[in-house]
Amino acid sequence: MFSRQPCIASAASPGACGVTKPGITVVKSSGAKPSGNLRDEAQHAPSQAQNRARGRQTANGAAGAVASRSLAHEHMRHMAPASVQREEIPLSSSLLCHIKLLNSVLERNANRFAEEHGLTMPQWMALGCIGHCGVEGIRHSELGSRLMLSKAPITGVVDRLERAGYVRRTPDASDRRVSRVTITQSGEAVWKQVRGTLRERSIQLCDCLSAKEQETLVSLLARLLEDAAAGDPISCALGDPNE
Repeated sequence: MFSRQPCIASAASPGACGVTKPGITVVKSSGAKPSGNLRDEAQHAPSQAQNRARGRQTANGAAGAVASRSLAHEHMRHMAPASVQREEIPLSSSLLCHIKLLNSVLERNANRFAEEHGLTMPQWMALGCIGHCGVEGIRHSELGSRLMLSKAPITGVVDRLERAGYVRRTPDASDRRVSRVTITQSGEAVWKQVRGTLRERSIQLCDCLSAKEQETLVSLLARLLEDAAAGDPISCALGDPNE
């Protein structure tokens, strides 16, 4: 930033120059003072804090430029009236819109992969919940709570799984009016097949991120989800995370 000035030393005091600031050499011989230009340069030299602030502004500006061209921002602008097109999009709104659109894309992809095995995603998720309960099985009402679906859709899902041979219904020992649903060996096998396909696709989709970036993203999303899910039905549906 500053050019080093040549050392001016008299014969009586050779080597009398010194450095008081990085990159600035001042003259100490004969009581001479730094030149006016040098003093001005030192006075106006930006501090480290200023440099860091400028760096953050540059980084934020670069990030904003990239984000402004993102698919999510294009979606947000196409879903807003013309009168607000020039308004700046808040960072939090941009973040949540990215998550929403990503979830929409992933859900459609997942449905296609599940259909390759003759299932829908709700059926695959139901199989997982049923299998989680082991030989005791699960009641329709409990399954509906976990999947956050009402009675009619749950009955349809279980009916189709039963016809395919993936689950079976047995009377509840404590209440013969209701039945419990358990997973069969073929049901668990097809669940694992779909899981394998989804995992392979997940690896492909996340290949644009390093392992460290993936760890950081998971940590940040976990914090956001935990805060957003407080009081949401999904918290009650999941129950104790340690179970």
